[in-house]
Amino acid sequence: MGNVTPESQSHLNEPYVITPDQRTLIGRLTDSDDELAAEDYTVTLGDDGFATAAELREGNFDRYVAILSLPGSPVVQLERAVADEDDTLLRERGVPLAIENDELTGGKRTLFTETGERTVTAGDAPDRIELDGHWANVDDRLGMVVLDGSEMVYVGGRGYNRPGARKDMWYGSHSDATNVDASGTDVINRAAIVLPNVDHSDTKTVATAAESLQLPQNVVGIAFSDPGERQHIALANLARTTKHSPSKSIQGAINSRSGRSQPRLTG
Repeated sequence: MGNVTPESQSHLNEPYVITPDQRTLIGRLTDSDDELAAEDYTVTLGDDGFATAAELREGNFDRYVAILSLPGSPVVQLERAVADEDDTLLRERGVPLAIENDELTGGKRTLFTETGERTVTAGDAPDRIELDGHWANVDDRLGMVVLDGSEMVYVGGRGYNRPGARKDMWYGSHSDATNVDASGTDVINRAAIVLPNVDHSDTKTVATAAESLQLPQNVVGIAFSDPGERQHIALANLARTTKHSPSKSIQGAINSRSGRSQPRLTG
């Protein structure tokens, strides 16, 4: 969570934007009590960032998630998920961020999207706000861009998730019941960029130029320029070698030279 937390030194009256949530950036693909199990993972440190990848099991889905903290402030989440049974129900709550919205944070949040802005009042927000386009920004402090995802949605909180904190949920990729007919079908294949300390204008600029990369099967990638005009390419080979046998071949690396970062996870 710390990697996507905007700085608070210049916002001492309203210091916090996000609040802890167990599935920050990971989310879920079912609405049942299916346990989310980590079957394998790797972490690689670079000179100015890190990359981590995990193989997860949730219900009838094999999930492969990579999170890359890049030079500067961007954080990239790459994900692929495969259904392993016929007639499987998918309810995606992907790339979630818990937004604190209570008295301590000023009692409101401002959402910026492609079509304008709106205020979300603490404890009085609609159950579901559909955010137009593939980017959004909260309070000109935290941006998100999602490529090849489902709908971006903001869900207003009602009660407190712990003493003194009420949270809204912001999903970068959200879908209701979708039936997956055949096993072996890719149900998720997307890339997201989280931009701490970035206003809505710069978020839009990043979103306009960002592009998914056409890559071999199982490889997910994105290319973009951050607000400081540093170019980034993030790649991840999201697969396992044997069904239900965690692959040990996931390796990670982060390189940064000549102002160009090239994080990659290759199997």
